Amino acid sequence: MHLPDLIQQYGYYAIASIGIFENDTMLLTGAYAARQGYLQLHWVMACAAGAAMVSDLLYFYLARRHGQAVLQRYPALQTKLLRVLGPAERHPVLASLAIRYAWGLRAILPLALGLGRLPAGLFVLLSAVGAVVWAIVFGLFGTFLVALAHQWLGDLRPHEHWLLWLLAGLVLLGLGALVWRFRAWRKL
Repeated sequence: MHLPDLIQQYGYYAIASIGIFENDTMLLTGAYAARQGYLQLHWVMACAAGAAMVSDLLYFYLARRHGQAVLQRYPALQTKLLRVLGPAERHPVLASLAIRYAWGLRAILPLALGLGRLPAGLFVLLSAVGAVVWAIVFGLFGTFLVALAHQWLGDLRPHEHWLLWLLAGLVLLGLGALVWRFRAWRKL
């Protein structure tokens, strides 16, 4: 099976599943695939928005359900979350909408909001709006970047295998960082 066939058959699944952990990478990769004609951009954006929402909701509900017990068990984590919780509680709507754009705080903000008093239904609504807006903005930005790369470098199709290896490396690096963070967090 050739690479374009694999992308067409499994691309949306990859964006939706891996996108839970690697949001931007998968959306920009999907935008590349859409620009090349392998996938449709609106479905790429829908899968990425859904993955972003799942990610946000996972962290929010983990904190809502187990947050207090974890904070009691790991007091060092409490001081880190309290730095974010204050501003997040003062501006919960803004914090909920800004999750996608707060690099480095994507996991912490939903955790902090889950520990706070923000109603779950409102968080779901705001997370959905934020994820959809983010997917549209970054999806269109990704297609713009691909068009720019085509203009500077020419046709990228002969290099797609290398780009796929680069993507796989980025995803593995991101997942490795996630495992490393989890293991470091468990040692607290």
